[in-house]
Amino acid sequence: MKDTAANTVMEEPLIKLKRGPLITVTITILLTYVFDLFVGSVTGVATPSIIAELGGMHFYALTITTFMLGGSIGRIVSGKLGDLYGRKLILQIALLSFAISSILCGLSNSIMMLVIFKALLGTAGGFLYTTCYAMIADFYGPTKRVKVLGYLASMIGICYILGPLLGGYIVDTLSWRWLYIIPAPFLLLSSLLIHKNIPSVKETVKVTIDYTGILLLCTAVVPFLLVLTWGGSKYSWGSPIMIVFYLISIFSLIAFVYVERKAVEPLLPLSLLKNRSFLLPTFGYAIACYGVVIYVSYIPLYGQAVKGMSASASGSLITPLMIFTIISTQVTSMIIAKTGRYKTILLFLFVWTSIIMYLISGFNENSSLPYLYSVLCMVGVSMGAFNVIFVTYLQNHLPHKQVGVATGALYFFGNIAGVIALSIAGLIMNTMWQIDKYMPQRLKEALPDSGINLMSSTQTLTNKQAAAELRSQLPSELHGVFDSTILEMKAVLVQIFDYVYLINAGLSILAVFVIAIFFKEKKVRKQKIEAEEAV
Repeated sequence: MKDTAANTVMEEPLIKLKRGPLITVTITILLTYVFDLFVGSVTGVATPSIIAELGGMHFYALTITTFMLGGSIGRIVSGKLGDLYGRKLILQIALLSFAISSILCGLSNSIMMLVIFKALLGTAGGFLYTTCYAMIADFYGPTKRVKVLGYLASMIGICYILGPLLGGYIVDTLSWRWLYIIPAPFLLLSSLLIHKNIPSVKETVKVTIDYTGILLLCTAVVPFLLVLTWGGSKYSWGSPIMIVFYLISIFSLIAFVYVERKAVEPLLPLSLLKNRSFLLPTFGYAIACYGVVIYVSYIPLYGQAVKGMSASASGSLITPLMIFTIISTQVTSMIIAKTGRYKTILLFLFVWTSIIMYLISGFNENSSLPYLYSVLCMVGVSMGAFNVIFVTYLQNHLPHKQVGVATGALYFFGNIAGVIALSIAGLIMNTMWQIDKYMPQRLKEALPDSGINLMSSTQTLTNKQAAAELRSQLPSELHGVFDSTILEMKAVLVQIFDYVYLINAGLSILAVFVIAIFFKEKKVRKQKIEAEEAV
């Protein structure tokens, strides 16, 4: 007989707890989620020190990319495994793996060791990220769920405000290695709390893991992300190694689709790709992730290279986003919980985002700091709400047995969108940032090779001391030429930012039309959660 209950959207929590145990469980999940965010937020401040100690400047970007690659795979795989084996077991395994990988990163004595261990760390982090979000659906019905998801989303803002400050202090007073070693004992303690406080749903059927699907997904995604990361910079787009990556990714994707059609428990059910309740929030979330990654990656560079701010001062440009992310997340959660409406809010947020990104594209050297911070504060209004809206919509419109895999797939495609965003921005940067083409010939002839290399990077814009030293090496009659070239470099960088953020504004407008035409909402029904023992 067909199991109709398993294929209906769950209105009651799968596991019912009394108020006290439920609060304990929720706090445990929140604290577990914080560890992944903390490591992700502090590693940025540690990377310069890591490169200085271990060497390998050409691996600078790879230490970040491998973490993202592992996270992409971990997010989608963990969702399916949580649906099959229960999220408690998967969360405990992820915590143990995260702790071990973190310690190994801290003990690395070469840059290649660090790259490998960060890939493992990213994978474990992907498991933590998705499983924490999916686990909320086990303990809360739609009305309460949106509020708790709002708490999770708020942790992002809190960690990205406090994390870099704490991380910078640890790097300055101890060593970058302690950033990875300190969290390990707390991760193990969190695992014990989960074992004690979180009940699990026992499976009554035999489960089958789609190992072939996992392998094919990895061989399809990893080359694809490497192409987006290295294309046009480390390797030319038509180089032999890139062609090999293209072929591996394409054939693995074709094989993945074939395998998933016949798998008993597919890693990514192809039925999801035909389900509007999955496709629309995934599309919207990918657009939102595209914008967040571009903002976080390029606004500090604008502050340092164009406005001449220090590294710490330019980092403060991220703070308004995170503060208003926290506020917006909580307000949006309350509105959705009370009204059950998604569509109107999303339309407003994407229109708002397109306007803000258009304003950011107009930033230049003469933009005043009050104006900058005013515009950047408004970014958080939209970015803070997107995460909780799309996850809530997804979990409230799909059968509970698909919540884990759908949540994992949502974050997987969001992560892919972030890598694509960086790749497109990098392509624009590589195409336009060619200083030797407009540097005056007599300045080229007067500069040593090291000076030309310095001018070709952004270091003469971000490091005033390096620029002054380079200028002092030139004859006095070339000082004016040098100064005008610096101004030209800033103008080119402003133009690059203009194109990057205008693309983001255009994508937000596209999202408005898609949501207005295709988005359907199912109003959340308020319900009374009965106090019962865990089942």
